[in-house]
Amino acid sequence: MIVTDPVNHVLAFYERGDLVKLLPTASGGRVSPATRRASFIRRWTSRSTKRNIYVADYGNDRVQILDKEGKYKALLDPEFHFVGPHAVAMPTGDCA
Repeated sequence: MIVTDPVNHVLAFYERGDLVKLLPTASGGRVSPATRRASFIRRWTSRSTKRNIYVADYGNDRVQILDKEGKYKALLDPEFHFVGPHAVAMPTGDCA
């Protein structure tokens, strides 16, 4: 399970109820928001497929695509100017 935390600017990855990873890596609490890759400002939601994690990065006006390990791959439609995206949804048939 992936939980978005818009206050601390992280994604929290859980397996069987245990926290296994924070992204970006946080040491000692809050993570400063940033505009670099795989960093977030007020993320609202994420959606995982078999190959990718899609993150609605509200504060940076973009949707980031990460691999299953949480490493940056690309932006979704980098030519389109998203304004405060706050949700990511996929059809039931896992399209990506």
